[in-house]
Amino acid sequence: MSRPPPRFAPATRRVRGRGWLVAAALAAVLGTASLFGSADTLPLFCLFRKVTTLPCPSCGMTHAFVAMGHSSWAAAWRANLGGPVLYATSWLTFALGVAQGLSGRDLLAGVWRRTRWFAVPAVLVLMGVAWAENLIRRFAE
Repeated sequence: MSRPPPRFAPATRRVRGRGWLVAAALAAVLGTASLFGSADTLPLFCLFRKVTTLPCPSCGMTHAFVAMGHSSWAAAWRANLGGPVLYATSWLTFALGVAQGLSGRDLLAGVWRRTRWFAVPAVLVLMGVAWAENLIRRFAE
């Protein structure tokens, strides 16, 4: 007599679901970045820049992601200094989401609890440096 497959507890289903949701969202972002033809052909759609004529703190991030999607490190660094770092972090988070979806262990929350004390300040510093670099480049024109 065969037994029915084991049922996961509701908490485990939620943890798996969150993992798959994060993985799906990042797959969409990373996949879209690699589907664009070239970062040079992207339109400028930054409202901050249109209103102020200045680059915003994340200015060039989309171009950097598209460049990274085509393995163009130099173009990504030129677009936004934080772009390649965020792109690599996105791939790591995607992998953690898939692993969480498969294992049912709350890996994303565990990593966040262990890294948030330095991840948030690091992102803010990186965005500040990238923004300063974009502003310097803008005023050097």
